Amino acid sequence: MLAGAFIAIAVGAFHQPSGSAQVGAFVDDELLVKFVPGTPAHTVAAVHGQAGGRVIDEIPALGVQVVKVAPGQALQSLPLYQHNPNVKYAELNGIARALDDPFFPTQWGLHNTGQVGGTADADIDAPEAWGISSGSAVRIAVLDTGIKKSHEDITSSRVVAEQNFSSSATVDDVFGHGTHVAGIAAAATDNSIGMSGVAGGAILMNGKVLGDDGGGTYGSVANGIIWAADNGAKVINLSLGGTTSSTTLQDAVTYAWNKGVVLACAAGNNGNTQKFYPAAYSNCIAVAATDNRDQKASFSNYDSSWVDAAAPGVNIASSVPARTEVDTDNLGLVFITSAGGLEREARPLRYAEGTANSGIEASAVYAGLGDVSDFDSVNCTGKIALVQRGSNTFAAKVGNAKADGCVGVVIYNNDIGNFTGTLGGAGDWLPALSISKADGEDLVSRINAGLTTLKIVVKNNYAEWNGTSMATPHVAGAAALVWATCYGTSASSVRNRIESTADAISGTGSLWAHGRVNAFKAVKDCGSSPSPTATPNPTATPVATATPAPTGTPVPTPTATPALGNPNDMYVWNIYFTSVARNGNHKERITVVVQRDSDANGLTDSTDAVVAGAGVSLQVRNGGGTLIASYNGTTDTNGIFRSGWITPGAGTYIAEVTSLTHATYSWNKSLDPTSLDTDLDGDNLPDQSHTIPH
Repeated sequence: MLAGAFIAIAVGAFHQPSGSAQVGAFVDDELLVKFVPGTPAHTVAAVHGQAGGRVIDEIPALGVQVVKVAPGQALQSLPLYQHNPNVKYAELNGIARALDDPFFPTQWGLHNTGQVGGTADADIDAPEAWGISSGSAVRIAVLDTGIKKSHEDITSSRVVAEQNFSSSATVDDVFGHGTHVAGIAAAATDNSIGMSGVAGGAILMNGKVLGDDGGGTYGSVANGIIWAADNGAKVINLSLGGTTSSTTLQDAVTYAWNKGVVLACAAGNNGNTQKFYPAAYSNCIAVAATDNRDQKASFSNYDSSWVDAAAPGVNIASSVPARTEVDTDNLGLVFITSAGGLEREARPLRYAEGTANSGIEASAVYAGLGDVSDFDSVNCTGKIALVQRGSNTFAAKVGNAKADGCVGVVIYNNDIGNFTGTLGGAGDWLPALSISKADGEDLVSRINAGLTTLKIVVKNNYAEWNGTSMATPHVAGAAALVWATCYGTSASSVRNRIESTADAISGTGSLWAHGRVNAFKAVKDCGSSPSPTATPNPTATPVATATPAPTGTPVPTPTATPALGNPNDMYVWNIYFTSVARNGNHKERITVVVQRDSDANGLTDSTDAVVAGAGVSLQVRNGGGTLIASYNGTTDTNGIFRSGWITPGAGTYIAEVTSLTHATYSWNKSLDPTSLDTDLDGDNLPDQSHTIPH
């Protein structure tokens, strides 16, 4: 078993406290902090100073800052923020993980005919759905360990946007999890290569939120969700998560849902009812995993109070980055072509030779235990050898077969079930696979009865894995199919079709709320809309009777107090730099805060209102006066304008506001704080200097 290989090590230092079922893993020197909207920048800075924190990143759409504290002090620093009245919330920066996804044969999840011992039609009816929708041009954002764009079943033309939110060097997939997920959701269909995705007409967005070790932070995941929602995703796949709840993560999910995005989220692989996040949030479709008999997978989390639907998640074949050597979870197929293409569940031996996509088809011979003497009694040239486990090593059996001219080897077990084997190391081997004792004995009988031909496939760029991670992209793909039909009018409509048309298999109502997803039922009957119900005539609104004017003592009109200022005067309240330094790369962003003299006292103070919609022009120069960058934009609802990121070298830099406009308010430069004149050039423009050390 390779289960341990997919237990991710979190990016950076993390902590797993006792009682982690309630708390979960988190970065031990980072917090996620959101201040009360309108909190002045100098107050924000003061709070950070008191708590010993510094901002290293931001999630602007949520108004959340990622704050670095002293090493190992996240738990100790947290109350300093939580108890401050200027802080809306503060929380630990939890660890999200690519799920632990074990392994096993071909795409029964899309079309189950009972192959390899399954129950016919225990699937999502994908081929039937393809007669109606391919999910054409619908954007599916896979937020994971990246996507291998060079994979033959995905290709770079299918990946229309990408962004790296992890601490890893590139957006490409090294770990493999994201490419597997992307293939299930949207691998190319009917292209004579590899596998079929649920939505072969969809296009992909690659948001790398987990690093090359399969782990990442909630802050990275939240940033990825915002990016996907802001860049046209209609579906977000989240085959990841953790046991710690997070307001930041929940707000990001809500943000995407409110922008019309359907989110499919893995329910987790702990085999219990413990909530897994973000799946447990109401705006996610939480997805459990089923096997090829429509039974709950043993590893899948469950609980109909928060798990919404189920989908195939056991023995799911999909794309992975090509490996240098074949491993036991790579794709291994054995077909009896002389018997109508019957498939037998198979596993490649580690280090075996791979095959082309078309595989190897040849006559089969039975060579006993695969000893030299067994091969002496048969002619294996150009044929596939069937041998039994036992007597000698797998390497010896395959070596003897190669020496005798065989083109492939199938080894059947000498005990119940299949097995996982290895050839011991890289070498000049043949394609070699294992099958169960029962399947092997059946093949021996067929060979003894007459001509038997086999087709074997061994592919190092496809693999069969298990997990709710694999179930979730079945739902994401189905959502893309629905978006491309008449039901694709809103995220609510798409989600309703997926959940309301799910097959009510065993466990519905107790293990999950809505059943196992059925893509065909979700997209069919678009042409037969129900007859609309007549709109009832509205009841007339009664005409109000005028209230008689009261008589009594007249109220005196107060004498107006002369204003010291003008509430329509706006000013630059603050300018500050935000620094991020990770993996040796340094970048800076400038924030400008705009307020107005709302209390008309002619003073700049923290009680003044912020100004949304103000036009800001900003220039950044180096110490020698050379223009480095210029930005134009408007302030958000918190009165904040942020520049793009710049990557300057060591030295002193000056950020200066050169223009400030608004439809209602006017810039009164005399109100700009005198502290915002660090260059002393007498131009009466507010600026702030910042020095980056060598």
